[in-house]
Amino acid sequence: MTSALRVMAKFGITHEEADAVTALIVDALATGPLGRAAISAAVRPKVSKRVREWMAAVWSIARNPVSEGLVCYGPGVGHEVKFIRVDQWLPKMKPISETEAQCALLSKYLRSYGPATVRDFSKWSGLPVPQIKPLPEMLKGAQMPADRGGLESTQKSPDGRNQCEATARL
Repeated sequence: MTSALRVMAKFGITHEEADAVTALIVDALATGPLGRAAISAAVRPKVSKRVREWMAAVWSIARNPVSEGLVCYGPGVGHEVKFIRVDQWLPKMKPISETEAQCALLSKYLRSYGPATVRDFSKWSGLPVPQIKPLPEMLKGAQMPADRGGLESTQKSPDGRNQCEATARL
């Protein structure tokens, strides 16, 4: 989300305006899934010229509400991407901290793409390197034996066997 806000700032859009755009998108999706064009059409008349210029320059204005967990990809029609509100599409989930979510994301990333570097994960996730640098140590302490080299993300099945394992040089 930080990178999206940085792009918005280049258009002179404040954090308050970005939050207002997010609220307008969530409101537009109140009736169900919409494509990018329909979301833009609903939001465009209600925003400033700066925001309209930003909207014309980016692929999707839904990036911030998706990053905030308010909106997700829904059922598409043909090749058209549809967005839907999370509260209308997904079951209620237990809230977790940002750090717990980032650790879970890193663990899943390593299972799929490991071995990897911090920079690899940063590029893939869009999270800045300074923000994710402490994650490997947190994950290591929670899931890895101290005598193994590198960072391992190990998931156990209910019977105690490893489901998958990825080693990274983080």
